Amino acid sequence: KPSQSTFGNLSPHILGFSLPVTTVCGDQQASLAAAGTHQGTTKVTYGTGTFILQSLGVHFKLYPDFYTTLIPHPQQPWYALEAKIEQSGKRIQDAINESKPLTPILNHIVCTVNAYIKKLPHKPAKLIVDGGITQSAELLKLQRIASGISVQPQKIFDGTALGIATLMQEASVSP
Repeated sequence: KPSQSTFGNLSPHILGFSLPVTTVCGDQQASLAAAGTHQGTTKVTYGTGTFILQSLGVHFKLYPDFYTTLIPHPQQPWYALEAKIEQSGKRIQDAINESKPLTPILNHIVCTVNAYIKKLPHKPAKLIVDGGITQSAELLKLQRIASGISVQPQKIFDGTALGIATLMQEASVSP
């Protein structure tokens, strides 16, 4: 079924009431849905892990260093490239717990992301970013400088929740 479909109802034993399930989506795919699914749209999640997704469009293609995945689209199968880079959230948390400086870790994350951005088939006009680490203005500045690409934070740092909410809203207004 498409991501925006009726999948049944959540058992009332879970929340105390029955709830219709009208949207399902993987976390990174939902995050891209929040960023937009137009061909070439590129988002980076800096969270527990760092993930890059770029919307490809209707044609399935393989590219080295990336997985090809499906993302929600109202009319047809829509593909994107995905790369999982590392456990950045854990590295940041460990540094905070040990009172270590964050700048070297942020630089490492940014350089790794930038290496993947250079391998994408479409040079991004901007990077739409989300995830807990994007609350660091330093990360956003370092990424913009390293990539030479405008960095646009999502409206909220939880792009997955925003994507699911966007998909649910679109499903409720569709005929």
